[in-house]
Amino acid sequence: MDLRALAVTDGVDAVRAGFTPEFVALDNDKLIGCTAMRWWDESDGTRLYLLLGWVEPVFRGRGYGREILAWQEAQARDHLAANPTDGTACTAATPASTTRPSKRSCRRPATRSPSPAFT
Repeated sequence: MDLRALAVTDGVDAVRAGFTPEFVALDNDKLIGCTAMRWWDESDGTRLYLLLGWVEPVFRGRGYGREILAWQEAQARDHLAANPTDGTACTAATPASTTRPSKRSCRRPATRSPSPAFT
């Protein structure tokens, strides 16, 4: 699977996805899904990363969503490494259509580990 930045007009229906995508997931040039990441700092210093993802219904159940989420988490870790926070960093994954609960994780700043990671 290949994730790359494309214009939303390149085959992604933002209304069906429920958000404006930043990247699309392609497999053999077929549109599989899309993703976007939003982040902000709360007044208490907590950094929140909202990971949005959507997979075309015909491709669901094949592991593409897990691949997209893993890629998004890596992007959030890279962003946190380049833009550290003194507070806790948290991710919340929000699939556009699912009956399963969202995946959430948090990381407090660690003095023992030079590379930030979400747990």
